[in-house]
Amino acid sequence: MNAARRNLLIFMIVLTGVCLVASGCRSQTPAKPEAGTPKEVAGLVENEAVKVDGVSQAKALVADKTIYIGLELTGNQDERQTSAIEQSVLDRMTYLEPNYNIAVTSDMILVGKIKEVAAGFAQGNRLSNYSNEIMQLDQGIKLKKEAVDPNLAPSTAH
Repeated sequence: MNAARRNLLIFMIVLTGVCLVASGCRSQTPAKPEAGTPKEVAGLVENEAVKVDGVSQAKALVADKTIYIGLELTGNQDERQTSAIEQSVLDRMTYLEPNYNIAVTSDMILVGKIKEVAAGFAQGNRLSNYSNEIMQLDQGIKLKKEAVDPNLAPSTAH
């Protein structure tokens, strides 16, 4: 009887340990945001972008259904590393904001344009005042992802 109790106790301890490990080891995914104002969306995007390794600062501009994200990177990155960082930010933002078109760049000229337009918009200027700058961003930023159309989502019915 003593051996049976000991085996039961060992089994319960092992089972408890497995449960604790299984419940505590989840991947860290960004929280899904609530719909918000362009300023709130931009703030969320900036906060999430700087969580990506290699990003020191981020500036986001929400214009209609597009989020333009300008990145300042840490250290000296080669072209391959820069592309990987930009792609990581794009992937993360596509998950967070699937209903927006996303455009990501670390080109300092384009980042400057994003900062300029975002600052003007924050001061109360109309976005339409910056149509030339936004057109330049559209043409200059290479890394983009189109919004997911919820009407085109695959059906889960069998």
